[in-house]
Amino acid sequence: MAIVFRTLLIALMICLPIGPAGAQSEVPQAQELIALLKEEKYEMLDAHLTRYQNAFEADFRQEKNVQVAFLSFQRTDPSLERYLSEWIIRFPKSYSARLARGLHYGAVGIKNRGSGVASKTTATQVSGMQLYFSKAQEDLRAALEMNPQLMPAYTFMIFIPMVFGLRDQTKAIIDEALRKNPYSFSARWSYVASLEPRWGGSYREMEDFIAQARPYYGKYPYLIVLNGKIFAARGDEATNWGTTLFHYDKALAYGEHWHYYLGRGKSLYHLQRYGEAVVALDRALQLWPGFGDALKLRGLAHWGVGNYEKSLKDLTAVIDMDPTHHELINARGELHFAFERYRDALKDYEEALRLSPDNQAYVGNRDKALRNIPQGQR
Repeated sequence: MAIVFRTLLIALMICLPIGPAGAQSEVPQAQELIALLKEEKYEMLDAHLTRYQNAFEADFRQEKNVQVAFLSFQRTDPSLERYLSEWIIRFPKSYSARLARGLHYGAVGIKNRGSGVASKTTATQVSGMQLYFSKAQEDLRAALEMNPQLMPAYTFMIFIPMVFGLRDQTKAIIDEALRKNPYSFSARWSYVASLEPRWGGSYREMEDFIAQARPYYGKYPYLIVLNGKIFAARGDEATNWGTTLFHYDKALAYGEHWHYYLGRGKSLYHLQRYGEAVVALDRALQLWPGFGDALKLRGLAHWGVGNYEKSLKDLTAVIDMDPTHHELINARGELHFAFERYRDALKDYEEALRLSPDNQAYVGNRDKALRNIPQGQR
């Protein structure tokens, strides 16, 4: 399968450390944190995020929760910027506010770039990505000046130069992060990703860097999971889904990580083994609640086994994260249509068409929904 730029968002997200190490407090719920933001309860939101960060600084095994919490804001919903900026104005010394907005800007930058290969990407798209990446870097650096222990900031700071092939910069950032906390799984994982062949590195470089974590296995055995990343990378480069599944299963032999379960679930989905895909994606979402790519894929897998309600729930959850995602809104319309809920389908088709008015496929979908609704019931 061709490696194209649409994999960027997943590459960005793979910094998240998930594992059974240490006694974890409750896993943050993205919906609750976003609700606090939109309700302008900034002081309460700040308190929640500070609690997760303080727990991590007291015990590095708590890194999972601080990552899950802050990555809640790594979404492209255009309504978020106003609230994030207002939070910063009201609490100018809040590292959480600057970090949250920086991660939001980073996600918007990736969306602006689009999903096409480089030869089909316009200068406007590239400049849009660069603009928001610049905004992201400014916020992330400001957050790190307030608190240099913010591992979610380092992970995205590694990602930006990785995209542009600036390997010296990624090395400088990982060195800085590991000086602050050599046990950080997320920082190590993010840098290992930057060493993949598709980003200009090699499997040998990945192996050599992963080996540098061995002295820390005794105190933090979850770092062993990093070894599976090499198999995951090989799976991503495979040319058929059976081989991809084989490599992701090899990755899981080193321990659980949401990315490994996502790769397994994606492989099973494309092999039309929908029930098994749901099981794998369930586990991915247990490890990272609310992860959009896993929700979307699980929604499609539920559709594959004929579970309309569960499919609808998952797809709607992803659309709530980005109400401008016209492709997914149209897909939800197709789901409604398949189950003969034509008025619901029409509503989604019309919204997708509003967001992308030149899309003739959406015009056709709207018209087919209209043909199935009696005139007096529209």
